[in-house]
Amino acid sequence: MSLTSQKILAVDYSIPDHIPVSSECKDLLARIFVADPTKRITIPEIIAHPWFQHHLRPDVLISLCPQEEETMVIQKQPVEEISAVVLEAMKHPYQLTG
Repeated sequence: MSLTSQKILAVDYSIPDHIPVSSECKDLLARIFVADPTKRITIPEIIAHPWFQHHLRPDVLISLCPQEEETMVIQKQPVEEISAVVLEAMKHPYQLTG
């Protein structure tokens, strides 16, 4: 398994210091990037998160109607499919200049 795949599965990430990211955004990312899906933030919680609320246009926010968690269908994506996405992304790396 490649180092990139290992880092993704281990939720090993960092935000470069030269990229300005608010503490609210960092908090939201930390709650999204959780390996254990039972401990990961839910869609309704993301929508209610202060960063999401602050940065979403009011007309979009009004149109969001989150389902109750009990009625949400959780779909698991196979590791092979995730690996294919990662490999495709590696063909076109996004490089930051600063």
